[in-house]
Amino acid sequence: MKKLLFAAYNREHLENFVELEKFLQDKFEIYYLDVNDIVKQRIDFTGKKTVKFDVDYPFPESFFLLSSLQKLKFAFKNRKRMANLAKGYDAFVIGSDSLFNRILLNSARRKNKKTFLLLDSIVYDAYKYRYSKDANNKVLRHKFFKQLLNVGPLNEIFPVLIGSTKVNAIFVSGNYSKESVEKYNKNSLVYATGIPRFSKFQILKSDEALKPSDVINIAYFTGAYQWHKNYKSIDAQEKNIAALVKLIEDLRKETGKDVRFIIKIHPRDDAKYYEQYKDRNFIDIIEGGNNLELYKRLDCLLAISCTTMIESLRIVNKVGAMVLYTDQDDIKQNEYLNSGMFLLIKSEEELRAEILDLLSSNDQFDENRLQTVNRFVSESTIDSAKIISEIIETIVFNKT
Repeated sequence: MKKLLFAAYNREHLENFVELEKFLQDKFEIYYLDVNDIVKQRIDFTGKKTVKFDVDYPFPESFFLLSSLQKLKFAFKNRKRMANLAKGYDAFVIGSDSLFNRILLNSARRKNKKTFLLLDSIVYDAYKYRYSKDANNKVLRHKFFKQLLNVGPLNEIFPVLIGSTKVNAIFVSGNYSKESVEKYNKNSLVYATGIPRFSKFQILKSDEALKPSDVINIAYFTGAYQWHKNYKSIDAQEKNIAALVKLIEDLRKETGKDVRFIIKIHPRDDAKYYEQYKDRNFIDIIEGGNNLELYKRLDCLLAISCTTMIESLRIVNKVGAMVLYTDQDDIKQNEYLNSGMFLLIKSEEELRAEILDLLSSNDQFDENRLQTVNRFVSESTIDSAKIISEIIETIVFNKT
């Protein structure tokens, strides 16, 4: 029986692979690459066959947080070990194509092994805005450097765009991501299959026949900015939450409505950063739990930009990107934020207006936005695990 290796670098990757395993376990002997010691994640592989990447990792922080030079030194020091790892399996399914993964994928490809990427996030066209007349010179120089690396021989050494690695097939969330990847990766098949872990969110709130509630639930989903040491986004997030707390507190007094605020903690974030709010009687701080059940309770979901915004679009009435304190260049180049799927909240006045609209009891789920949603999240998402598994099986076993 052929051997297949899944490489999950966070819990979201693992969730996708577990869904694939249900369809592939009769065709392959399946293993999971355990790199918890390197990426500093707490991924639970209980019940799975695992293989450790046998290497001395000398850094206290995650590989993904190292400097570019540190990453290069570590990766090249361990290239032979990665090449040896590639010998033992017939197929590889990887959750991202960062430098570490890219060397593993390239080692496998050179040995004529089959390689696949399952990209969990929305992949946007990073160059569309940077080519435009609105882009400043600094951004254009940055773009030129990145493009040079992606199309030249250094591509294998310096991974700079998501999905630019040469593999047998890449699976993405929808046609928007497919079009974006195909612009700079001409050497891989790209399929807009949808993401397996999104399948459970492909319901409509109206399908659930939920009872109306006198409570208005507004949630802010945090990002893993502390973990990634993204200080600009940490500052923006702190200001977003402070603005929401003050606004909701004021509106509770002004309207007499029972408005509750939920701070939902990202799996790679920590509730300790929000302890100043824990004693407010209208605020709940939630770690872990079932996101689907939470979405069903919500009237409004806000974040800067995260996959939960995509997950919840078919369920939550209002889904908004709070970009009050976010760099405008970042907003402009994230085309999906400007797609019409989300509220794009750029000021405290706009935030207040949207929440007041929510409190008016006239707010309804806008099913018209689903046409846009389908471009970003494939209608085949609910069957994506089966579809992806069939493509992998066809390529590995050379079926026609």
